[in-house]
Amino acid sequence: MGANGMIFGAIYLALSLFMYLLMARIVVSFIDSFVRDWRPRGAALVFASTVNRTTEPLLGWVRKVIPPVNFGGVQLDLSFILVFFVVSILKGFVFRLGVGMM
Repeated sequence: MGANGMIFGAIYLALSLFMYLLMARIVVSFIDSFVRDWRPRGAALVFASTVNRTTEPLLGWVRKVIPPVNFGGVQLDLSFILVFFVVSILKGFVFRLGVGMM
């Protein structure tokens, strides 16, 4: 594996980690939505704040560009869906480029 393959491997790993953080954000968000009196403490607090601090800059930027859609009294945040979709496409693209280098 050459230097280019290692670079594509590192990019693929970073995208995979970000995707896992996005999935963890879904879990934290669902717990927060369904269990109203839940407040993370200890390791759960560190985990939840790390997930939010890592994913919010990109999601917040996309949310500014594409604001949430109103459906009556409910808002649908499209930023998460869009970022997840784009990261998935980028992972496939980087994987194909990296495999092509071998």
